[in-house]
Amino acid sequence: PEPSFEDVQKNLVGDKTLFVEFFTGDKAIYCLTIGLNGASILKIDRSADFECQLQEYFYYFKHANAILDDPDGYLTTAHSLFKSLFANAFSTNNSGIQQIVLVPDGLLGFLPFDALVTQKPGPFAGFGNTAFLVKKYGLSYAYSANTLLQQKDNQQRKGKLLRVMPRFSAGERGLAPLQYSDEETTDEISWLSLDGAQATKAQFKALAETCRLLHLSTHAESNAGVGEPYIELADGQLLLPELYAMNLSAADLVVLSACETGLGEVAKGEGVMSLARGFAYAGAGSLVASLWKVNERSTATLFARFYQYLAEGKTKSEALRLAKLYLLENAGTDARQSPYYWAGFTFIGNDGEMDLPNKRQNLLLAIGVIGLATGTLIFLRKRRRKLTA
Repeated sequence: PEPSFEDVQKNLVGDKTLFVEFFTGDKAIYCLTIGLNGASILKIDRSADFECQLQEYFYYFKHANAILDDPDGYLTTAHSLFKSLFANAFSTNNSGIQQIVLVPDGLLGFLPFDALVTQKPGPFAGFGNTAFLVKKYGLSYAYSANTLLQQKDNQQRKGKLLRVMPRFSAGERGLAPLQYSDEETTDEISWLSLDGAQATKAQFKALAETCRLLHLSTHAESNAGVGEPYIELADGQLLLPELYAMNLSAADLVVLSACETGLGEVAKGEGVMSLARGFAYAGAGSLVASLWKVNERSTATLFARFYQYLAEGKTKSEALRLAKLYLLENAGTDARQSPYYWAGFTFIGNDGEMDLPNKRQNLLLAIGVIGLATGTLIFLRKRRRKLTA
């Protein structure tokens, strides 16, 4: 059964968190907003103007240069769409909001909300000076309120951290080599690795069900309208139905560093049937997934920062948000600061901090244990000598 208003208000919102769910119909989209002070429903007519805004916004993410070719047009569209979708969400009743829990529906499941513009733009003065939504609010996504509540019920997850890096260094099966897999994850964290030819389907299935964090640096295809979505591993494709058959209830977080892992066919009443949805169905508590064919170099920088912030104690959604802001503020050129390079990844599911085992901490702990054992041995030897003297 679907959770009640009281369930959502009690478990999914707070004084700084707002729950926003969209329902898509043929003639209108309805936006349900729930905060501590109550709820509101906004009806958005699917007028020709609104549909035009939506399609224009999607167009700007079709390829890397679309936004760069028309930044002023992009900013105007991104702000207009923000006003249409969130007209009542940030009223005085919801002041002080910092985090949005978002449940999109239909085509909105493909929309990079982070890159919407919250203030009326003037002439383009650089992406670093643009009022993107990501600068003001943290975003986490959910497939439904019910799914999110179920994910929250299973928080005590234990296990190792697994990174899967097929690399495709020799261009196996015509796939482009992945040159930056090592740079996506820091070696300061203690990983169990499936590297190169070791990253087979059988090895992945054998290990994944016991791990609490899965990082997959690979190729993927959504195959929308053509066939099943799949992830490339060293010896073949892992298809979406195979994910449904797995038990990933140990996984607190699955990071899909690959293209189009958040895309798929839209099933009415169900949402987007994507690879990310497959991992969630298999029991993963949360995911990071992509909305388009992401740039490999920018992705490496994004996830290196993501894990750094996660290791520092940030929540999963906040770590991803800060990593995006890092790219936005430090890319150096407008080309790399464009939302195309940082807005493609979304955080889905149960938020919270993660305890990541640190090699340096493990080394210090080992040294401490050895030191304690040595000290105990010396003490016992001295004591024995006194007793026998």
